[in-house]
Amino acid sequence: MARTIALLDADDFDTAQEAAARATALAPWSGPVRDATSAVVVARNRDRKRAGTATQRRELLEAAEVYRSLRDDLHQSRRHADSGGMLQRVAECQNLADRHDLARVTLSEVLPEELRAGDVALMLAETALNAGAPDVAEQLLGHYDGEHDGAELLRAHLGLRKPQQRQEAVAILDRRVAKGEYEAAMARMVAAIPSTDEVEWSDAAEAIVREQEPALASFAKAEWHDRRGRTQDARRELARHVDDARVLKELMVQFGQRQQWLKAASPARALLAMDPDLETKVKAAQVLRRAGDSSEVEAVLPTGARTPRRARS
Repeated sequence: MARTIALLDADDFDTAQEAAARATALAPWSGPVRDATSAVVVARNRDRKRAGTATQRRELLEAAEVYRSLRDDLHQSRRHADSGGMLQRVAECQNLADRHDLARVTLSEVLPEELRAGDVALMLAETALNAGAPDVAEQLLGHYDGEHDGAELLRAHLGLRKPQQRQEAVAILDRRVAKGEYEAAMARMVAAIPSTDEVEWSDAAEAIVREQEPALASFAKAEWHDRRGRTQDARRELARHVDDARVLKELMVQFGQRQQWLKAASPARALLAMDPDLETKVKAAQVLRRAGDSSEVEAVLPTGARTPRRARS
């Protein structure tokens, strides 16, 4: 399965899937083969998530069940670090499928012997944060007594939520930003977004994120501007990346909130050309309908989703 992993490292998802399919035909019962097949699904959908395009929810939930079965096998063999790692993969698949509710349930299933093994508690805590469950993340992190460098970063991230820990957390992030760490820079940018200005904007963090993910940096900076009433600055920032689905969605929402439907229609049409998920399609279609373009709505939406719901009286 080394070839499949190497292909995934090169982001060659189609060839990796073909290699995994050949291996599955030869040994469908093999644990490593089942792992590699699901790893292709996860890697492909991580990439889709980063790009802001719809993830393959059915395939991800199927991969989650494969990982759950592997976890059970590993636990029976008393390989607790490995079984805990498989549980983390189950929850990651569910997160990527936007089923954060399922991910939180999965994280609650971790066993004490898994929490004590290796870096399992840290991995699960990071996954809980991605599932929008910071309290669960903090609880899981409390079980970790290892020395992995990521633990400090996660504690700082969680510390931003607490006024009494916020400045200490910012100092940790600034120290790591000075070393050029992307994850710290991303957390540092997010920390500065609230309009309280308790945490000042970091140009150094912005520069690091902009080098790797320019659209994401612009998205955060636009949000920073918008929270301070600088809507024109926010739109100019977003306009630098009108080929990014996340940016287009934000522009569509911003114009829609101001009922500027003709302006909102342009990013809505661009979004629909990117094959977004159904929820985004519905929102874009609603914008087009309000802009007076019902013909395009008929073309892009399934029949059952075309008729708007009646407003409650």
